[in-house]
Amino acid sequence: MLIRINSENPKADQWKLIGQFFYPTNIDRYAKEHSLTPTKETVDYIAGCIRQSEAYFNASETSPLDISPLLLYYGATNLLSGTTALLTGAKPTIEHHGMTFSVPTTPNPRVGDYEIKPVNAATGALQKFSDTFAPGCILTNGTKWTVEEVFGSLPDLVQDFENCYEPSLAYCIPVVEVTDEMHGLKFSYDRVAMEILQKYPSHYDALMSIANYNRIYLTPSYNVPSQFVNLYYKTKKRDEAIYSVFGEKFLPFTHMKSGTPISPPVVLLMFMGLYALGYLSRYFPQRWNPFVRTDETGERLVVEKFMSVCQRYLPNLVLNEIRKSRVQFTYEPRY
Repeated sequence: MLIRINSENPKADQWKLIGQFFYPTNIDRYAKEHSLTPTKETVDYIAGCIRQSEAYFNASETSPLDISPLLLYYGATNLLSGTTALLTGAKPTIEHHGMTFSVPTTPNPRVGDYEIKPVNAATGALQKFSDTFAPGCILTNGTKWTVEEVFGSLPDLVQDFENCYEPSLAYCIPVVEVTDEMHGLKFSYDRVAMEILQKYPSHYDALMSIANYNRIYLTPSYNVPSQFVNLYYKTKKRDEAIYSVFGEKFLPFTHMKSGTPISPPVVLLMFMGLYALGYLSRYFPQRWNPFVRTDETGERLVVEKFMSVCQRYLPNLVLNEIRKSRVQFTYEPRY
């Protein structure tokens, strides 16, 4: 369900909505409404995590790029930890980031070349969060992800990503939802521009790479040349799309990991990316400092855009999960 909220300052307003869980009374009310029975320690844990998260987010926004990735990672960790406890009614058993970080052996690697390996399914934060936000999405299968993969999977980074990492292509494609009518009955379908698909080696393979395509859509039928490809739902509409900050609709591609197709939600991809940038800036200042000061490739623009999107949108995605709705902040003048 889509909830539109008129706002002149979405970043502040989303934290006002999340901030209700600073207070034990509101946490208890939420738990009762969802048939959960958290202990007092868990309630205090939820309130403490979410309060600290907002403080970390605020601190990262006013800090230089030298340290802001680490602060934002801490903020994301606290917010996801507190929200996991809120949604399940129990403090998660977390003893580890749930990821390890690998430095490329090639000389002068790009930030996108660094690797993240999800590990420790039992007590690792990443898989614990995945179990709550995306049940059934197993990330700890022994396969690494590059930071480039993470960047290329976020709708708001598509243009910047493809400009910077050419010839790499994004792991999601924009679509437009169309409403039509036949025999007096209205129905909707998704439409993707052929100019988007033409960037990929095969139109058909690109469409088949869409996460859960065969479960959601009918077999695509289109002519070449054609301006659009229409994607019709098999039964009723299933909204498994991902969205940009501004509500633009995208369809995510699967990532093949150890022979298994995986498509983590955007909030977890952001968490993975923040872990990598936080680790790189904290433990490899000899690499991070030159990048911050003298990058000449344009990759810093992608990193800064990623940070900006996480600042604004990661809390929004968490709010969506709490409300089980897509909360879209809009600005519509009232005059």
